Amino acid sequence: MLRYLIAFLAAFIQTAVCAETGAVLPLDSFRSNSQLGLLTCSIQMTIAQDLAKSIELGLRPTEKDLANGDYEKCITTQLATLVPFYKKALGSISKKQRAQSALKAYYAAWISSIRGISPALHELKISYNQRQAQNTQRLEELWATIEVEAQ
Repeated sequence: MLRYLIAFLAAFIQTAVCAETGAVLPLDSFRSNSQLGLLTCSIQMTIAQDLAKSIELGLRPTEKDLANGDYEKCITTQLATLVPFYKKALGSISKKQRAQSALKAYYAAWISSIRGISPALHELKISYNQRQAQNTQRLEELWATIEVEAQ
C-alpha cells in the first residue's frame, strides 16, 4: 500500500509541477495522467480488498469507505478521462508515424492494464503481484519507445 501511495504522490506532483510551470507538453500530460489513473484505481482496488476482509471479520464499513473502494467506477472514469489527453498527444506527433504507432501500443497496453486491475477469481496473490509488475514493466518499455521515436 505504501508503494502505491508513494507512486501516486510522485505522479500527482509531476502533473501539478507541469501545470504550474505552464510547460505541459501533450505527451507529458498524457503519460502523467495515465500513470495517475492507473495508480488511483490500484489504490482503490487495494481498499476494496481491505473492505472485503473487514466485512468477513464482521465489521461494517461506512459509506465513505465503500465509495473509496469503488474501483470499477474508477476504471470507467479513468478510461473516459484519458481519451482527450491521448488525442492531444497523438496530434502532437502527427508527423512521426513510428512515434504514433508506439503511442497507440502504449495506450492499448494501458487500457489492458487498467481493466486488469482486479484479480482473477482464483488468482493467487503472488501471481496477481507478478502480473501487475509485468504490466508496469511493459508500460515502461513502451514509453521508452515513444520517447525515442518522438525525438
